[in-house]
Amino acid sequence: MFSTSSSFADENRERSIKPHLLYNEDTRTLNYDFFPITYYLNLAFDTVQEPKAFNQYQYLRKHSKIINQVSHPIKTIRRSGGVRKLITNELFGVPGLPNWSLHLVGGAYDFRTMAEYYDYQGFFLPYIFAFITVYATRLGNEAVEETPNKLYAIDHIADFYFFDFLACFLFLNDSITKFFYNNLQMRAWYGQPIMDLKSLQINNASGSYVFRPYVFGKKVRPFIIMGMHYMFGVSINTTGNDYISISSGVAVVNPFRHGTTLTDTAHQTKLAAGIYYDRNNALLWSLIFHGTQDYLVRLNVYPPAIRIEDMDIGLFFAINGKKRPVFGMNINMPFGFGWHI
Repeated sequence: MFSTSSSFADENRERSIKPHLLYNEDTRTLNYDFFPITYYLNLAFDTVQEPKAFNQYQYLRKHSKIINQVSHPIKTIRRSGGVRKLITNELFGVPGLPNWSLHLVGGAYDFRTMAEYYDYQGFFLPYIFAFITVYATRLGNEAVEETPNKLYAIDHIADFYFFDFLACFLFLNDSITKFFYNNLQMRAWYGQPIMDLKSLQINNASGSYVFRPYVFGKKVRPFIIMGMHYMFGVSINTTGNDYISISSGVAVVNPFRHGTTLTDTAHQTKLAAGIYYDRNNALLWSLIFHGTQDYLVRLNVYPPAIRIEDMDIGLFFAINGKKRPVFGMNINMPFGFGWHI
């Protein structure tokens, strides 16, 4: 089911989505072998990168609260400040910018990739499976973000009924998809989820989107990454299709809606820097300084950067704010296991 090996003839005969623009020969790597599982873990638990704001406690119980809120959207909007707050905070205000960048554009990339993945694997009605997978993931993400007296419940309404929904249609247009994929060189770099055996919680999950258009040619390209980190820099071609990207910007540290201006938004971030190395647009390793989750430094080595016989190994190591090590390992699995001291 999860095998990525298939003949070109079989691949074309079984497709119901033509063409495959995102899940193609360039992006069909080991990191996608368990794509629905790794996607769920990365995107559902993405915002726990800021543990002072969000947490995984009562994760399953929070689902019922979210379902109740989104099942009664009108009542939820009224109780959470009304239509004006929905518009100014979530749809068109500065606090809603991540909704446009991550939920809409990033979500559109994810949905089409997921649909093409299911189609490549021979699933019947791949768009339906993609819709179920993506919305289950978004439900998990909203459950993580369900923090009492912090985020307005209209945040869930805006995500579920507007941004996440539109994201399922935006990249159905091949021209739009080609513009983002070819012209802007947009790619998704998903994290390496680690189950911490000491706390029994998911660690190191993330979902980021990279833009590297060929403005100045192949050798040097502008680099933009957005997710829980928003950083800008350059990608330098080292050899073949290998690139090292050096960037700086901000990490989100306090995403609660305490204001509606750019100054308020700036107070929700801290300075951060990152170095990324990829081959054929597949991330091999990353090193982030002063980033999310209160890590002073975080190193990830992704499969298949390290291969020993039939084992594809991923490694994770970080130093947290208390200057204590956190580490993990993944071997041929959709997630790894780790420990913190």
